Amino acid sequence: MTLLDGREVVLSGTADVGAQNRGLYVDDPRYGRVLISWDTFERVDFSSGGRGRAYADFAPGRPLMGSVTTRSGRRLAGRLVFDLDESETTETLDAPSRGVDYMIPFDLVQSIVLPELDDDGEGPALVGVSLATGADVRLERAGDLGQLNAGMLIFSEGSQRAEYVPWSEVRRVVFEGHVAASNGR
Repeated sequence: MTLLDGREVVLSGTADVGAQNRGLYVDDPRYGRVLISWDTFERVDFSSGGRGRAYADFAPGRPLMGSVTTRSGRRLAGRLVFDLDESETTETLDAPSRGVDYMIPFDLVQSIVLPELDDDGEGPALVGVSLATGADVRLERAGDLGQLNAGMLIFSEGSQRAEYVPWSEVRRVVFEGHVAASNGR
């Protein structure tokens, strides 16, 4: 560690800098919150003047709206419930990529495109996620994008009953109405 006065100090033997450290959380307006694992972490530079966002800086949650396209080409649109438990724009899409755990507010997510499956039902390990900030990320098929995803509920306009689509049958999800992009985040 290099101090502001230029002195260097070696830290070792504590949970703060050892193997028990889970990593470093960073709030990044492009992606939401990310956890950079201790094994992936290389360096951090701190600067003065930073300020976190205040409660009033966050838009209120809205229902997730959009469409789901199945592997067979069927398209369903309406109010969405992702993984049977995320139903508002303030909830997060949680998935890792190369030692970084992403927690992306659904308000930032424009689309999720799953790769084609092989004959054995497996596919490439990365899922394409496009964000309202203009960024595209490739996330691993784990967390909310993995096999334990419970699937999607789609409430079509005017219908009280939801249509259920198992996660293994989802090819693409497109979300509508991104407040985050217009708020300058």
